[in-house]
Amino acid sequence: MRRYHKNTIVVLVVFDLNNPESLKQVYVLLTEAQQTEHKYKYILVGNKSDLEKQYSNDDIEAFKNAWDIEVYFEVSAKTNNNIQELLQQAAREVVKINQQNEKQQQNESLLLKPKSKGFCC
Repeated sequence: MRRYHKNTIVVLVVFDLNNPESLKQVYVLLTEAQQTEHKYKYILVGNKSDLEKQYSNDDIEAFKNAWDIEVYFEVSAKTNNNIQELLQQAAREVVKINQQNEKQQQNESLLLKPKSKGFCC
């Protein structure tokens, strides 16, 4: 993750809904990402929704809550199910975060702006 984080805003964290070990690998990835100074917006993505799921909804919800992940999609790359919706949501998240960052920068620049001194004739 460290090699790829420059200018990253949103991270799609993809795991295999049919592989019980897959979510453990996501845990390792997120643990590594936490060690960077950068804060990411995560979208959890369960892939292979066209096959039988090996995770319960409670398992996934607990994982989301443990990592403070708000957005979750189940997709199928094979059937293209929910892929467009996922990418649209990711784009919305990027725009939202960019707008928040711009607003914060504007507020900070207003705070740092020195007061002009009035001159008398």
